[in-house]
Amino acid sequence: MSFFDTLILSTVLILFPMICILIIKANLNNSDKVSKEYYIDIANLIVLVLLLKYCSGNSYVLFLINMPFIISLLYHRKISSIIISVILVIINYYMGLNAFFVIGEYFLYLLLFVFLYNRPISINTLLISFVCIKGVFLTIYEYYILKKDTILTLFEIFICLVIFYLIGLLLIYIINLID
Repeated sequence: MSFFDTLILSTVLILFPMICILIIKANLNNSDKVSKEYYIDIANLIVLVLLLKYCSGNSYVLFLINMPFIISLLYHRKISSIIISVILVIINYYMGLNAFFVIGEYFLYLLLFVFLYNRPISINTLLISFVCIKGVFLTIYEYYILKKDTILTLFEIFICLVIFYLIGLLLIYIINLID
């Protein structure tokens, strides 16, 4: 599959569970049986499984497997965030990434989450913070570990980060619609 085919497929795989949860929530008509937080956890795990199954071939699109983790952090899902981060560290390790590099990245995400947990910061600002951290680690990985030093690599990283941010905004919008 080409880069754009994989990108479109992964975007559909990210949005599909959230839209299904939105439809289920609308049909239950504000039932108190399952709260919004559990919907987010269920949808995040479904997204993670779908992305790993269908989009594991392209390295630039694979960064989208971080989206369930970011959504868990943004909506203060502590247990879900830790479980997904451990799964992602293991997956990245088995894909051949340096374990200390991956653990450092996710530790930085969790540290930012702990530091900003009770602060009155908008979700958009947090999403931008996560995109910046991902950009730094993706740049370090591409330029210093893989030794790619072309301007095209930098352009691809920038496009991936913009797509990551836009998909994050769309997911936040859908999650807010669930309410």
